[in-house]
Amino acid sequence: RTYPGDCISVAGAKGGGKTSFAIQVAIANTGDGTPVIWCALELDPKQISTRIVGNMHGVHTAEIRERWPSDRIAHSLTAIADMWRFVDRYSDTERQVAALMDAIHLAKKVYRRPPLVIIDYLGKLASMAKDIKLATIQAVEQMRAAAIAEQCFIMLLVQTSRANEGSLTGRIDIAAATDAMGSAAESAEVEAA
Repeated sequence: RTYPGDCISVAGAKGGGKTSFAIQVAIANTGDGTPVIWCALELDPKQISTRIVGNMHGVHTAEIRERWPSDRIAHSLTAIADMWRFVDRYSDTERQVAALMDAIHLAKKVYRRPPLVIIDYLGKLASMAKDIKLATIQAVEQMRAAAIAEQCFIMLLVQTSRANEGSLTGRIDIAAATDAMGSAAESAEVEAA
């Protein structure tokens, strides 16, 4: 269940199922009447859409890409098309956050309820900064503030580095685990999911 004002992170290694999990949560929310705002910073909307269809039909995305005609994919997406919006991708962090906030405001105006917001993935919001760790912490703080101010639920997908994957298995202390997600250990800006 998602709650307005919450900001959580889903952390894991590349290929660990973070995007698939987020898609499942998003599909469940659209079925409940909650709009979804997907900020696709790693995969493009077409790739995410293929994964959505695969999730809805229990079919691997490779089969969809290779064997499904585009009209069949489009038909499958009609089940969520009205409730799911992608945010345009920008290389500038401030412009990206502004576009995201515009999408949240529009969704609230159109649907009269706060959206579920997926940031896929957090590291891309800060990747152009000189100090990536500081920029990541600032991005988390911005998203947490947005979740509270807009009373929406924000899910941050976070890719851990190979060096920090131990944080997911409990082999390192909590300070290192939160550092792996780009957040301060003494701060509560992100609740681990």
